[in-house]
Amino acid sequence: VVVTNNDPADFAALPAFFDMMLIDAPCSGEGLFRKEPDAMNEWSEDNVQLCAARQKRIVSDAWPALREDGFLVYST
Repeated sequence: VVVTNNDPADFAALPAFFDMMLIDAPCSGEGLFRKEPDAMNEWSEDNVQLCAARQKRIVSDAWPALREDGFLVYST
C-alpha cells in the first residue's frame, strides 16, 4: 500500500505497477453550496473548466501506472 500526495506525472516512472489505484481528485466545490454559502461566491464557469482539466490530467497521468485489468477508483 502506498499513500501519496505526489503530482500524478511522477507515476510515469512506474508503468503498470499498481493493481489498484484510488484517486481522490480535487473538485469544483459545488457540493459545498448548501453547507458553505460563501462557496457560491468562489464558483465560476472558468473554475469548473479549470477543475475539469485538472481532473482529466490527473487520470491521464496516473492511468499508465495501473496494471492491465487493474482497478481504478475515482472520487472527487
